[in-house]
Amino acid sequence: MDLPDRPPYSPAMITRISSLLAFAVFPLCGLRAEPTALIYSVVAPAAEASEDGTVHFQLAVLNPSPVSATFSLPATFTAQLVGASEHWEIPVVSTSVAGRSIEPGAFALVPLSVRLPSGAAGRLVLELDQPAPLRVAISVAAQASPPAATPMAVTRAPASLIERRTAVAHLKNYFPGAFAPHDPIYFIYGPRVPAAKFQFSFKYRLPMDDGWLARKLPEMRGLHVAFTQRSLWDITASSSPFYDTSYMPEFLYQFAASDRRLPGGFQWLGWSAALKHESNGQGGDRSRSMNCAYARTAISWGNLDRWHLIVAPRIFEYVGDRFDNPNIADYRGWGDIQVMIGRNDGPALLLYGREGRGFRHGAFQADFTIPTSMLSGSFATYLLFQYWAGYGESLLHYDRHTETVRAGFSLVR
Repeated sequence: MDLPDRPPYSPAMITRISSLLAFAVFPLCGLRAEPTALIYSVVAPAAEASEDGTVHFQLAVLNPSPVSATFSLPATFTAQLVGASEHWEIPVVSTSVAGRSIEPGAFALVPLSVRLPSGAAGRLVLELDQPAPLRVAISVAAQASPPAATPMAVTRAPASLIERRTAVAHLKNYFPGAFAPHDPIYFIYGPRVPAAKFQFSFKYRLPMDDGWLARKLPEMRGLHVAFTQRSLWDITASSSPFYDTSYMPEFLYQFAASDRRLPGGFQWLGWSAALKHESNGQGGDRSRSMNCAYARTAISWGNLDRWHLIVAPRIFEYVGDRFDNPNIADYRGWGDIQVMIGRNDGPALLLYGREGRGFRHGAFQADFTIPTSMLSGSFATYLLFQYWAGYGESLLHYDRHTETVRAGFSLVR
């Protein structure tokens, strides 16, 4: 079903958009930037001590912030082992970690091991002071065989510790550690055709943290492949056909700024660049496709763990032939901008805008999300309310104006 054409933006609509942006920015006065914090936890040993008295466990490092973060850990450090009536100072062995990067919302597992001293048995507590004060319980049913050397004499553990040899550990190394969200993931529904709209998006980091490329050139950890699919679904029609779907693979590089402080309490979060393909997977007169190269940067203001503002402008250039949509640049333009105000554990408002040639064929989208944990505390999702007005919501009809409101849920915002 074709959507009716509409005139370009009126002065009244531009005034409403400007007022909404002003409403989003003014409440931030007085906030100050604070550094991003990692969360550390110790995963208890899955088995008792081995024959030589060695106990293997893991350090979990979680990055809850919206930007990449790094952490370091020496190859050996000292911890306290406390028993019912005795106390020992013993070394903890790890794979040395220097400046390891953790993507936003991702986590890393670092293998650790200790060798129990003679006489250590029963319920023990291991107290760590690196990288943060932590405790883990160790249960030893019977004293393991004494080690060949003295309790304080240890050798550096190999990079391939026992936990890395299992199939599950192999999957953990490749998938959870490399996959991350890219753009928002959501499903929403509205009163106008096409009623339903959904999107899923992810990225996969190519270099391994312990690979030679990442060790020699740490900045290469920013290499990703990404994929986004956005579908408009005429769910209310007979047989519920899909109105249009955009498939968007891209080759992406992201750089997270380490020293990002700017005057006035602002922070530079970094930049990204990509080569991106977009098509609707159809043939004949309904075929639409294009390629572009883009670069984006982002600046924040405020505490990223509390109320904050993020502004992310992007510029792009079309690459290759656009024979099936030759005038798409008149509607997509050569850039866009995202403005987000919110907090990680609270509501957030994301404003998106772009303008076509001569500021006549633009688009505006507002996403308001509320964590469902604020309402029930049972699900890790968000309620999403989305307003769209402008050209190009679908790639098929990029030259048609639409306006609609939809609501639903979002997994990633």
